[in-house]
Amino acid sequence: MSLDRQAQQIFADRLKGVQAQTYAYICALLMNPRDAGDVLQQTNLVLWQKAHLYDPEKPFAAWAYRFARFQCMAFLKKRKRDRLVFNDDFIARVSGEFEGDDTSETQLKALEQCMQSLPEKQRALVEAKYYRNEAVADIAEKIGKTPNTLSALLYRIRNALGKCISERLAAKANDSFF
Repeated sequence: MSLDRQAQQIFADRLKGVQAQTYAYICALLMNPRDAGDVLQQTNLVLWQKAHLYDPEKPFAAWAYRFARFQCMAFLKKRKRDRLVFNDDFIARVSGEFEGDDTSETQLKALEQCMQSLPEKQRALVEAKYYRNEAVADIAEKIGKTPNTLSALLYRIRNALGKCISERLAAKANDSFF
C-alpha cells in the first residue's frame, strides 16, 4: 500500500465501519455464516492491497461490496462440486441490490422477514443447509426425500426468497419516495 500514515488511518476507519455491512452482504450471497467469515477476511486482505485505488469521494461500502462479490464468486468456484452453489447470475443480481447504495441493513432486514414468512418446514430446510451447512444427502435422509428432490425444493425456496426480498425492497423504496 502506498498511502501515507493519515490516509492509512482513514482507510482503516472506513473499512472497520463497514465490516458488519460487508459481512451481511457476503452472508446474503453465500447463505452460510461460517463461509462468510472466511470470505470477509479474504475481502479485507484484498481491500488493503487495493487501498490506493479507492476514491475517497465515493461511498466506501459500495466499493467494498464489489471486491466482496468477486471474492464470493472465487470462493464459489472453488466449491463447484457442491450442486447447490449459487450461479454467477444470482450473485450479480443480489450484489447489485447491495452495491447501489448503503442500504444493506434494509436488505438484511428484508431477508430476515422473508425467512420468517416461509412455512416452518421450508425455513428449517434453509437453516439446515445454509446456516448449519448440513449436507443435502443428510437432510434428504432425515426428511425422507431423495437428494435430487431436496435440491429442487431448495432451488424453489431460494427463488421465493429472492422474489420476496425484491418485493419488500421495492415496497420500501415506494414508501420512502412519498
